[in-house]
Amino acid sequence: AVIKLSYYNGMSCVSATRDGRVMEERRTVLLLRRSPFKDIAGLLESHGFCVLKPWESHLTLDAFLASHGGAVRALVVPGLSPIGEALLQHLPSLGLILLTSSGHNHVDLPACRSRGILVATVGNSYTDEVADYAVGLLLDLLRRVSASERLLRQRIPKAEPLLACR
Repeated sequence: AVIKLSYYNGMSCVSATRDGRVMEERRTVLLLRRSPFKDIAGLLESHGFCVLKPWESHLTLDAFLASHGGAVRALVVPGLSPIGEALLQHLPSLGLILLTSSGHNHVDLPACRSRGILVATVGNSYTDEVADYAVGLLLDLLRRVSASERLLRQRIPKAEPLLACR
């Protein structure tokens, strides 16, 4: 029976047999911080990526990057975490930064360009949804729908008009 072990050797994630024969090396992705998206790490791992999660380590981010940053080929950045020269110098093999936000103002693009790092964003993926949500929230606020719903649930009588009233 072959027993498969997975470990991080400082350069890449490796799966090996018990006697040490390497079976596969997986591409290493750094997930900079915990993502609000449901199980993005699991999705990446299911597609053959080795995902490094610094928040699960006892090390500080700088110490984590100093020991593991050499293997990172791609960086996934949930939210608006700043990406500058200080971070990039810890990631010498980095080739891609994937931003889960539509903007890129928090990324030092000239530093990325000088290192040959591609930067990708989600673009206009959320534009329509954000606009719809904003209009819905505005209507909710103007018509006091949520406030009225809370009063109705608490069975608090109110003299002024409630639901969908001006």
